[in-house]
Amino acid sequence: MPSYPHLIDERCPRCDSTNPLEIVHGTASSEMRAAADSGLIAIGGPVVADDNAAYRCRRAGCGVEWGRVDWDS
Repeated sequence: MPSYPHLIDERCPRCDSTNPLEIVHGTASSEMRAAADSGLIAIGGPVVADDNAAYRCRRAGCGVEWGRVDWDS
């Protein structure tokens, strides 16, 4: 199973909470679905585009998405 970061040094622009979920884009594999079910990542969907958000707030009731994926890294 791929490893996913557990601590991300970002703050939610809406509620200021820390440690958001990284949003993974593309067709979800069984490993990605298992990681999402475990709260390690968020699945962003199959469309890969320049304006895909990079992070989703994990705080209940917030869920705001922000940032942009750096497809070059």
